[in-house]
Amino acid sequence: MNKRISMIVVITMVVLAALVLSSCERSASKAPVATPTLNLPVTTQAQSVIEAEDLSEQATKEAAETAEGDVEVIEEEAAEEEVEATAVPEPTATPEPEVPEVTRPETYALQAGEWPICIARRFDLDLGSFFSLNGLGMDSRPATGTVLKIPADGSWSVASYGERALKSHPTTYTVKNGDTIYTVACHFGDVAPEQIAAVNSLEAPYTLTAGQELQIP
Repeated sequence: MNKRISMIVVITMVVLAALVLSSCERSASKAPVATPTLNLPVTTQAQSVIEAEDLSEQATKEAAETAEGDVEVIEEEAAEEEVEATAVPEPTATPEPEVPEVTRPETYALQAGEWPICIARRFDLDLGSFFSLNGLGMDSRPATGTVLKIPADGSWSVASYGERALKSHPTTYTVKNGDTIYTVACHFGDVAPEQIAAVNSLEAPYTLTAGQELQIP
């Protein structure tokens, strides 16, 4: 019995040894698996160089365009400054003098060349009341310096005496020999000497010269 068991053990050990040797032989006989090699294109480096050159050319072109644009802006600004520098300034308009209002006084001293009806037209007076207050008539010719009373009430009657204005205005008037600012005012009827003096920048004693052009407001 013991011999038989010993025999089985020996056989088992022999079988196991054979299996181990067989396994080692198989592992040694297997060839190593080759790792695939990637074949990269040869032109990669050349392409990178070309791309770099293209970028450099594009950058140079953009820089040139920017510089050209800056030059054009500078030239335009310089041209505008030159135009502004050489432009002739527009003359400043001189404001027209204001025409003073004619106010009705209480009394008025006649000046040379004036007569009562002229004063009635100038101050918009009722001619009948004015004459009656001063004891005058249509043919009266008071002397220069006569002080006339001016009625507070009443106005010129167009129906009875026609328009206050004897001539149309605003207009211009050419001074004649013997004219004074007072006779020119009477020539137009409803214009005051002070108004003519104001628009023509005249100062007292308002000396006029034949041929002088006056603006009549």
